[in-house]
Amino acid sequence: MNYLMMSNQARVNQLYSIYQNNHYRLVLNNVQVPGEPVGTHYSLDDFEQLATRIILSKKQAETEFKYEASCHYDTDGLIPQSITVNLWDLTHQVLAFTVTLPNEV
Repeated sequence: MNYLMMSNQARVNQLYSIYQNNHYRLVLNNVQVPGEPVGTHYSLDDFEQLATRIILSKKQAETEFKYEASCHYDTDGLIPQSITVNLWDLTHQVLAFTVTLPNEV
């Protein structure tokens, strides 16, 4: 599993642009970074920074958010097979974004 090591800010900008262009919602079924080699995925840090950017952009509107990350285990091991990340806009009762990231080693 490869994670793109370009500027993190560039990936966050790309995700934020997708979020804005999709009526302020982002549901990714494919975490492949567009234009990069197959197997290059967005990282958990990318989505943590995206959540921060969304929250700060709505600060003046006094919008409340809930950020959650859930680990999914297919085995009894200590390492999750995937991680689902959600950002909820509690004020408007909508899901701002959701993504499930593979965590293969």
